[in-house]
Amino acid sequence: MSPLPLMPQELWNNVSSRLSTLGAVSAADIFGFGIDSSQRKHAAVWRKIFKDDIWALRAVKAGLNPFLLGSNLLQLYHKGTFQKPLFLVLRVCDDSGDCQYDADTLFTSLQPHTYDIKTKEVTFPEGIIINVHDIVSAPKEIKVDIRRVLHQGWPRHLRTSYIHWEDKKYRIRQLTRKSMRGELLKKAANFDSISKYCFLDIKNPNGGKHGLCGFFRGQD
Repeated sequence: MSPLPLMPQELWNNVSSRLSTLGAVSAADIFGFGIDSSQRKHAAVWRKIFKDDIWALRAVKAGLNPFLLGSNLLQLYHKGTFQKPLFLVLRVCDDSGDCQYDADTLFTSLQPHTYDIKTKEVTFPEGIIINVHDIVSAPKEIKVDIRRVLHQGWPRHLRTSYIHWEDKKYRIRQLTRKSMRGELLKKAANFDSISKYCFLDIKNPNGGKHGLCGFFRGQD
């Protein structure tokens, strides 16, 4: 389809900044407008998970900023590929707990999937698994094997990556050991120090932070 001269590119840039990441890229493709490569990569990650933005926009309207977290998220963002299975965690860190009452909308907005009510995990045919415990139950700390979330370098190079739904720079961000805490909020020294309880200091790109998002391993 040839570009439609509906508005100058500068005006389109202003309009697209007010759209959701999925909406902006879809509109740009339809009408032939240019779009920043980082915005396209940002949208491609979220498009793997969501077929529409209804749930995410409701979360944003409630003052939340959903984010995905995972050790192999960096590869998906930059290359569009991933090692299967790709395990991610979807979080909103909703202190009010109201988000759990909109869980049905979440499942409707997701790409075709299966859901395991016991593990609170969504599985997509492409090989992506997402833990949605935070949304369906709204606990302060979610039960997940932290080994599935963090990359374990040697000897102390713990790291992971996260990407927010709303981010005007459309970036993926890395989290290192300095932003991790273990039991009693002690600084992470190595993987063993956070293997049972782990708290991650996630920064919200729109200002402020989510606080310490908690994970606990539970029993193997």
